Amino acid sequence: MNKKYIIVSSIASVCVLGAIYIGFFGGNTQVEASANEIASKALDTLKVSGVEHIKTTSKSSKTDHYRDVKGSREVSIEYGADGSLIKKTIVDKAGERVTVVGPEIDGKQEAYTWTLPKDIAEENKELLKASLLDEIKKELDQQSWTFDASVKTKEQAIVFKQVNKDKNENNVVKVYTDSKTSFPKKKETYQVVDRSEELVSTEEYSIESDNDSVFDTSKISPKEIPAPVTTEATKKGN
Repeated sequence: MNKKYIIVSSIASVCVLGAIYIGFFGGNTQVEASANEIASKALDTLKVSGVEHIKTTSKSSKTDHYRDVKGSREVSIEYGADGSLIKKTIVDKAGERVTVVGPEIDGKQEAYTWTLPKDIAEENKELLKASLLDEIKKELDQQSWTFDASVKTKEQAIVFKQVNKDKNENNVVKVYTDSKTSFPKKKETYQVVDRSEELVSTEEYSIESDNDSVFDTSKISPKEIPAPVTTEATKKGN
């Protein structure tokens, strides 16, 4: 089960992937599962050798999420609509150490770090071994898609389309896949308004060979605090 760790400061709350990961792939649509494997079949044989990167963009915010499966660490960076930092959360030391950096206010930047309790750290360690892109593969494989020949791309991608079957939610989701590998490159969610599609959010998927800079904490001086956690909802305890 997911957990929340709350810190009482201008950094309002900490939602870290691992033991406290919350609904990253929830999206805005619910569709009938069909188990037809399209849009992501190349991930069956993909060997992740770099850092997985998922960038989510909407009108109000942007999030960059990085997971280093081999290094058992990850980073989530949240930005406001104007590109300013809202919060950066780093989970490293195989899921044991959490560092949270807030926005710069009056020339000062709030940053805190703590060590998680052993049981939660062990759970994080296991979860960090999982590929986020493989989770995307599983999600796509369970949904119904149709080829969208109306979309022309400049990025050598094939586009599949999914229309929400709930008439109360007029959403359309499009997945762009690499034309050579079928690897998912991008997912766009649209809202249909007066028969026109308005872009709501975009998710872009990639594997980066070297991106140690996003995990670097050498330029900040976080304050060590006790772990602001509750342990009643650990996965192993329920």
